[in-house]
Amino acid sequence: MSSRMQATSGLAAILLAGWTALAAAQPFPSKPVRVVVPFPPGGGGDFLARLAQERFAAGLGQPVIVENKPGAGGTIGADSVAKAAADGYTVVLGNIGTHAISQAVMRKPPYDAVRDFAPVLHATNIVYGVVVGPRLAGVNTLAELIATARSRPDGLSFGSGGVGQGPHLGGELLGLQAGVKLVHVPYKGGGPMMTDLLGGQLDLLVTDLPTVIGQVKKGALRMLAVTAPIRAEALPDVPTAAEAGLPGLEMYAWQALFAPAGTPPDAVRRLSEAFAAALRSPEVTERIVTSGAIVVAGGPDALAEFQRREIEKWRRVVREASIELQ
Repeated sequence: MSSRMQATSGLAAILLAGWTALAAAQPFPSKPVRVVVPFPPGGGGDFLARLAQERFAAGLGQPVIVENKPGAGGTIGADSVAKAAADGYTVVLGNIGTHAISQAVMRKPPYDAVRDFAPVLHATNIVYGVVVGPRLAGVNTLAELIATARSRPDGLSFGSGGVGQGPHLGGELLGLQAGVKLVHVPYKGGGPMMTDLLGGQLDLLVTDLPTVIGQVKKGALRMLAVTAPIRAEALPDVPTAAEAGLPGLEMYAWQALFAPAGTPPDAVRRLSEAFAAALRSPEVTERIVTSGAIVVAGGPDALAEFQRREIEKWRRVVREASIELQ
């Protein structure tokens, strides 16, 4: 190699090293952040991500790109983030299914929801409620529902969109806490399930408020209790399960932001603070509350502890209800 070529090569190496050092020295974030929603457009996760997108971007000072990557109950999108670069530029808006229930109902989940992720922010709790339809016309309280279930040897039927989903485990939790027999009826989707509940072919649901709140407000369905420690602002006359005599029935379809494990703490902090600020803005909070959810905005440490408790709880429910692992 000639001396000129050696000099050119050496200069290129020096410049490359300089550019690399400059990029590393830039404060986070210095480019757009991608939020993976592991579910199709139109769902609760997509709603929250796009609702907070503009204010989240403003807080970061960089564009925020929302990308839907659905499949396998959200585990495909979550797994893609678990395997992404741990630089803070790719995060996932996970939920109770992707980051708790999956660890309880799957024999071999594609990722470890604790080890493979860095908790960023516990965003919201979507309140669940116990709902009955025309088939239980005389049942107006949770106590009456439990008494009715005890009087029927074959039990009452409850629906869900599939084995291992939130409404399935919510129904099992109700049965365990109340000491009554409830028979799970899995459906291929929420539409057929709601049709049967409204049509009197199904007794009850334990499901999230956004799914049923319209029918409850119209009087077509009756919500007997919400599974939260405080009443839902969207349905202030509905008691909590504790107020109705069943304090152990507590469940949320929570949503939370996670980054890949190993993401620098400064990046996690910036993401957490910016997303929390977006959720706490009056316009965003109002839309979230109206939909039947609660803004939590809990930081990384609080989310880690909450997630640990959730995984333990649903593993216990799966074990005690003898739910067959997927």
